[in-house]
Amino acid sequence: AGIVPRSVKAILDMLEGSGTEFTIRVSFLELYNEELQDLLNTSGDKKLKLCEDVKKGVICQNLEEITVLTVDDIFDILQRGIKQRQTAATLCNKNSSRSHSIFT
Repeated sequence: AGIVPRSVKAILDMLEGSGTEFTIRVSFLELYNEELQDLLNTSGDKKLKLCEDVKKGVICQNLEEITVLTVDDIFDILQRGIKQRQTAATLCNKNSSRSHSIFT
């Protein structure tokens, strides 16, 4: 297992063990050729824009956020987004990722 699955499991275990009420929302974006793409909103009807908010810091406007309840929900969404990423062949790797992605 990679760092994302291990981190997700550790965070959910900690939250569930704390006895507090919580909500988890996830988003997934890709930066490819200096363009932002929402990997969870496949319609592409909203252009993403990075901006700085005084209270929240840097935010991405129009980025889809999905509320999740379980670790399996998070992994399903992660896999759905991975399928949307830009890939192409390189000399070293047949399915090399051609982008950077951020899963939050």
